[in-house]
Amino acid sequence: MTNQQLKAHCEDFIANPQDHLDWVVDMARVALASLSASNWVYVRFTDRSKNQCMKCKIAWTDGRNSVIYDDEGGPMLISNNGFERISLNGVTS
Repeated sequence: MTNQQLKAHCEDFIANPQDHLDWVVDMARVALASLSASNWVYVRFTDRSKNQCMKCKIAWTDGRNSVIYDDEGGPMLISNNGFERISLNGVTS
């Protein structure tokens, strides 16, 4: 199944919630947000307790916070001050 087909199924679940279980509609919303996110980027967390980088998609930002999705589709709300985008060679983009 292509991403476009999966997005179409998710949109159908959301548009017709009476035909599906509540948890299926909720999962369709999460999946659609993940599928609609921007291209993959690498981020480095700036919090001293997190010395790591992560491959993710940035779904949206409001100037203060962003929602990012990890490579398994798990969402995370994070402050824009909590991470910085980096390129593949480690240079800040």
